Amino acid sequence: MKCVLTCLFGACTVSGLGQGIGTTVSLKILGVTISNKLSVSEHVQQTLSRCAQSFHALGIIGNHGMEVNVLQLVFKSVLFGKMTYAVSA
Repeated sequence: MKCVLTCLFGACTVSGLGQGIGTTVSLKILGVTISNKLSVSEHVQQTLSRCAQSFHALGIIGNHGMEVNVLQLVFKSVLFGKMTYAVSA
């Protein structure tokens, strides 16, 4: 079966399969979201949101009597990893 890719004004179709190929504005590679303009701002916003939720949960657990050294250990193992993943990239 021979397939031909035809693109017109951003819409692509593959003849022979009868299906269209859509375009996307972002791509997730190794856990990092990159936009079609090579921006990582969406990734940063998602990371900040996840970290804020985890930090809030740590605060609630701390208010219920968890020891500070245990909270620090959880912070270092969970939140610190989330915040620093792919920072050097």
